[in-house]
Amino acid sequence: MDWSVRVKTYLVALDLWNIVEATTGPPKYEDDEAGFMAWNKKDSFALQVIQNSCEPDIFAEIQEISSAKIAWKTLSEKYNTTVTTDAGLSTETYNTTTTTDTGSCVGTYAALYKAVRSGDWDAVNEFLQDRPNAVRAQITTLGDTALHIAVDNGRHVSIVERLVDLMQEEDIEIRDNFGDTALAGAAVHGKFRMAECMVSKNMKLLTIGNSDGDLPVTSAISVGQIKMARYLYSLTPPEYLMPERGDNGGKVFVEAIYTGTLGKNSSPFNYPVLRAVISTI
Repeated sequence: MDWSVRVKTYLVALDLWNIVEATTGPPKYEDDEAGFMAWNKKDSFALQVIQNSCEPDIFAEIQEISSAKIAWKTLSEKYNTTVTTDAGLSTETYNTTTTTDTGSCVGTYAALYKAVRSGDWDAVNEFLQDRPNAVRAQITTLGDTALHIAVDNGRHVSIVERLVDLMQEEDIEIRDNFGDTALAGAAVHGKFRMAECMVSKNMKLLTIGNSDGDLPVTSAISVGQIKMARYLYSLTPPEYLMPERGDNGGKVFVEAIYTGTLGKNSSPFNYPVLRAVISTI
């Protein structure tokens, strides 16, 4: 039985799978303290199950990730293995011809997927010359574009840069089935140069939230990517972090205190956005 099937079966048995496939985050602490604590406890337990199921070299890929959902997504995308569907315990593979949520055949893009994963730009370029629209196609059952794959692979900055050069601004805004842009992936994995490349092409990426509504800066600081969070915070339009635009500012504020991101000698009152958040408490 495939690894993903075994682990999913175990998570289902422990009533933890809903954490991995969740389309929303935990309840707000101020609205439901008990619910917030229970959700985070289940998330930690699910993450531990996933981590314990990995060999040491695989564990190294997710050891800095603090979310079960993100850990599962990272492993699903990084390794050419079967991935489970939401419908049950049947599986689909990246290298078979199957239909994705967007109606494209994954098998059609198998060569592109393999070339991007291996960092073979000549093969990527050859594929895209024959099929120019493939640069904006969602080529996996998870809704990833070639750019998502390159970012999640994390090893080939030049592939990301060249793909971005070929893409229109709106192409880089494409979100996968989890609601993540490629920038969101770079944010949670701490891929600084990749993030810079995408942001320089399209600043709007900074204001696109995932399925939980989290902006890239929020996602970065939530998983401990402090350098990335500081970079994204410096560029994110302040109005998108104000209380009237949702809870991103509050999340950043809480995580900044928890992680010491502001620095020992800094005050949140030196940051206009955080000062605005505090004023609502």
